[in-house]
Amino acid sequence: MPSLLQFPRKVAGYFFFDNSYEKYYPPQVWDQMYQSGYSLDIPLEQSRYAVVTHLVRQHSRDRRILDAGCGDGLLEETCRNFGLRILGIDYSHTAIRRAGERLSDTCEFICADVRGFVSHERFSVIVFNESLYYLDPCLESLHSMTALLDPNGVFIVSMYDTRITRRIWESLRYDFSVMREIRVKHGVSWTIRVLRPHRSSVVQRGSFERSKYSVSDMHLDGKLH
Repeated sequence: MPSLLQFPRKVAGYFFFDNSYEKYYPPQVWDQMYQSGYSLDIPLEQSRYAVVTHLVRQHSRDRRILDAGCGDGLLEETCRNFGLRILGIDYSHTAIRRAGERLSDTCEFICADVRGFVSHERFSVIVFNESLYYLDPCLESLHSMTALLDPNGVFIVSMYDTRITRRIWESLRYDFSVMREIRVKHGVSWTIRVLRPHRSSVVQRGSFERSKYSVSDMHLDGKLH
């Protein structure tokens, strides 16, 4: 009965109130999922990973990249052939253990919660690859990571399109300039944006490049066509 009583509350939260999925997916749930073989290394995700990889390469400027919520290191595996140096962090011990098994010479993995992560290093790119919407509060989490960007650094944020993620995008628009937007559709839909914290040098809100791609618009080597 408790699950039946909670169902209307979950539905109401999804449609009107929730601003993240964190309460449904705490770290222990992710550990269980990864122990059971969870992975995004599936055909459905390949086109989206191609776009994220392309954007990371475009903005890396030969500096190290921070993958915030790296999971089992699939993005690092995807970027391996391009020589990108990446630091991946995730709060799931099981995910980080699996990521470490990929044995990449250019990548490092640390078990850490994004919200408490501290580093003296500054990164050209901080990636939230389907991870931002598992943090609550999302806006404050992104703000806290701004200090880790170098002066010309950007966030690359990919989010599956749902009511909750649309609310998250809305909350971000007043504090972050959208430099580029790409929508990927492959049965389901994702929005991927390059964001820069508002500073005097950034473009005015609303002045950004928007693109839409289907699977046929790209090859899976990270190159858009």
